[in-house]
Amino acid sequence: MHQEVPELAHFDITSLVKDDQGRPIGLVFASFSLELVRARLQLLHRDNAYLQVTGPRGELIAEYGQTPSAHTEWLVQLMNIPNSDWTLRLSRPEVSLSPLLMGTVLASIALFALLGLLLTTFALRLGRIISDDVVGLHESIRLMRDDNEVRTRLQPQLEETGAIMHNICDLLDEVDEYQQRLAMSSITDELTGLLNRRGFMQRAAQAQELGARGVPHSLLLLDLDNFKRCNDTYGHGHGDQVLQAFAKALLRRARRTDVIARIGGDEFAVILASDSGIALQSWFNDVVQAFRSQQLAMPNNTGMVNLCGCSAGAVELGIGQSLDDLFLLADARLYRAKSSGRGGLIEE
Repeated sequence: MHQEVPELAHFDITSLVKDDQGRPIGLVFASFSLELVRARLQLLHRDNAYLQVTGPRGELIAEYGQTPSAHTEWLVQLMNIPNSDWTLRLSRPEVSLSPLLMGTVLASIALFALLGLLLTTFALRLGRIISDDVVGLHESIRLMRDDNEVRTRLQPQLEETGAIMHNICDLLDEVDEYQQRLAMSSITDELTGLLNRRGFMQRAAQAQELGARGVPHSLLLLDLDNFKRCNDTYGHGHGDQVLQAFAKALLRRARRTDVIARIGGDEFAVILASDSGIALQSWFNDVVQAFRSQQLAMPNNTGMVNLCGCSAGAVELGIGQSLDDLFLLADARLYRAKSSGRGGLIEE
């Protein structure tokens, strides 16, 4: 029984499918709306009665009628519904039942039991139909194997079916590849090929967990110096090349465990597995030098002397603060680095 979505509430019936020799070969599966049960309860209902169908753990499956009052004595009768683990519960105000009324109650219970029997019979019959189809399929395969004439006649259809299945497999592969590309594009910066802010935040949360377990990681926020002047002087095309050059400089110093992203404009973020502040400073100096070299090697850089630099602020991950707080702290240190002359790294 499934009631997770009230509008689609339903129950399932399964029946074993056997071949012509009585060997199990599968199951037939059928689903029915719980409205079918509610409609049957409405049909069985009599004045002042309250009908319930409950599952094996007492969970309510369907009900109809006036809910019993705590101030009234109620007569309750229970009946197990055949071929299921459901129970039918009939509640009525406690009065002496006339033979006619008792007969009506028993007839109602019998009708509801008949409903369960009919549903089970339907599932069994559907199972026999599928079983007959399976037997027929086995017979066709046997004829194809043993009868050359049949095999020759069906060969074109088999080849056509094989081609169709091959095309379907190719299509499924293309869909899977497209979904992977779509997932990757959602976390990738188009200009630089680095992670974007969304991709970085996903990886940052993982790194923070490692930091909390004693694996030291550092978060660095880096911002290009004089980037606006480069854009204004040489154009946005040149600015895009500068951003790509800085991305290459970062990647040159990247290890497999490092996380590098462009999180907006000329601002980048990096997570490094770090052992000491000296190693962090050395890494930053290498990036600055590589960035300078990348700019000098740009195709349209002839005669350009206004190269961009970068400033950075760093903070250690896993010190009991939220990721948002750590970003704010790193950003504050980046601002101090920009304000104190640019081109430096502030770690504390």
